[in-house]
Amino acid sequence: MTKRNLWVFAGVISLSTVVLVGCSSKTNAAAGNGTTNKQGNANGTTTNQKNAKTQQTQNTTKSNSPTPYTVYKNKRFGFTVRIPTTYKKSPPPQDGDGASWTSSNAVKITAYGQYNVQNDTVASAFSKLVTKNHPSYKIEGKDWLVVSGINQSNQIYYTKMYIGKSKEYVLKILYPKSQKSQDASLVTAVANSFQPGPIQPADSYSTYTNQAYHFSLKYPSKWTQGPTPANGSGRLFYVSTNHSSFSNMASSLGLPAHDAVIQVVGTHNPTNVTYASVKNRPSGQGIVSYKVSKVSNGYEIQETQKKGNGLWYTIQLFNKNYFNTLTVIIPSNSGYYKGIAQSVIQSYTLTP
Repeated sequence: MTKRNLWVFAGVISLSTVVLVGCSSKTNAAAGNGTTNKQGNANGTTTNQKNAKTQQTQNTTKSNSPTPYTVYKNKRFGFTVRIPTTYKKSPPPQDGDGASWTSSNAVKITAYGQYNVQNDTVASAFSKLVTKNHPSYKIEGKDWLVVSGINQSNQIYYTKMYIGKSKEYVLKILYPKSQKSQDASLVTAVANSFQPGPIQPADSYSTYTNQAYHFSLKYPSKWTQGPTPANGSGRLFYVSTNHSSFSNMASSLGLPAHDAVIQVVGTHNPTNVTYASVKNRPSGQGIVSYKVSKVSNGYEIQETQKKGNGLWYTIQLFNKNYFNTLTVIIPSNSGYYKGIAQSVIQSYTLTP
């Protein structure tokens, strides 16, 4: 596809002028539209982390149903999961990477760890699973993903993965579609209890520094870099999200409407923008948050807007000489891309 009009919107964005289981000011900017279910829970609600940890320290516990559970901890990879005590454990694999259990009514649970030999990130693993399985439910967070659907054997499948730089942790549950209502609470309890072993961020970042306009930021190394403008004012980075189309200025950028976008553009400060002139929140629909603060070497404007299914983060750094704009556009329902936005925004600085 030919990329066109790649620098159209730099000045326009600113200041508004199946069972479904799935601290700085800059951190707040990337969290501007609420939170995504951190653990990909079966019931679509956020797990109380403290309670989850308490449950995992017990050898045997109970869910809201009478079903008793026991905690399995994998010695090799360090992950834990709660399994109904009535389930039969299959002979463990020789390499000790995990275990499988089956019930008398054909529910199968498999949990294992593996090394991330393909250097997957949440985004790449998510893309592979979505392309292969065509799930009816899919969601991803900062270091996890969940897909669920019905396979060709008319069974409900549920897969939850934690993706780290060197290790991955996988939980799979398979059960007959006819037992959906019967097994829903059990699947929820097992899925919510699954906790990874040690995990390091899988995404790597590269640094872009613009010496002409004195700013710097980090961007995901695997994202595609767009053409560099002739005047050297900034950069464009983008990646396919495997989400449905959302508002991302696709018509102006020449990109697909499901791509996440990072664009940073440097300009001089010809109108002498000052703190006093921008400190008040502008009027306009879709503004989630707006804040102006003093930062090193200048001031920072943070604005978050909700546009359709897209979240737009606009961060502007300025002083008496420069007025530089970072725009990050992501699907609004993705915890994973919110984490990416947070990392990019935190790294964005004015340089001396």
